[in-house]
Amino acid sequence: LVLRASYSTTMARPGISDIVPTTTVTINTTNGLGTVTQNNTNLGPQYSKNLDFMVEYYLNPVGVISVGVFRKDVDGFILTQRDVIDTGSDNGFDGQFAGYDLITKRNLNSAKIQGFEIAYDQQLRWLPKPFNTLSLFGNFTKITTKGSYAEGATDLANFVPETANAGFSYSYWRLQFRTAYNYTSSFLLTYNANPATAARLTPVETVGMNMQYKVNSY
Repeated sequence: LVLRASYSTTMARPGISDIVPTTTVTINTTNGLGTVTQNNTNLGPQYSKNLDFMVEYYLNPVGVISVGVFRKDVDGFILTQRDVIDTGSDNGFDGQFAGYDLITKRNLNSAKIQGFEIAYDQQLRWLPKPFNTLSLFGNFTKITTKGSYAEGATDLANFVPETANAGFSYSYWRLQFRTAYNYTSSFLLTYNANPATAARLTPVETVGMNMQYKVNSY
């Protein structure tokens, strides 16, 4: 049985490509509108205070079960925001691009990220041959986020609330087989003050299989 705990502070600066003063306009020829992507030259770094706790129990002969919880308090969280450009000469573009989507990055006053993760991985060596090479694995992670936007508190973009993986692997002689299931829940891709126009990805479920055969034992 292993117990782990840690406290750390971190700082992350925005990429140079995010603060170089450039503006890119993409026009949709179908409806005459488009997207304006503009870098924010005032984008600052983000700072966080992090707490992590983990409990690991190692199984006999080979395997582990682990449970972990974590929390991050972030100051100046960097997020991507999508807004609709207003009409009028004071819309920031001398009256141009009214109705276009404006995508840019900015700093939030504060944000909070917390959650837990559970994992299991074990080789079933005690099974009779030829099943003693069977291995099972699975994990589940749940995250909740909250950011202090000007319009109120809401979830953060690009954080997946729930993910899960499960599967098994098996080897016999020179043959190896592995299959895995993956689930990713819906999550916010781009924030918008109007929830109806915020970009959000739908849940995704996939199943993957892999088979390998060794031609020789070298």
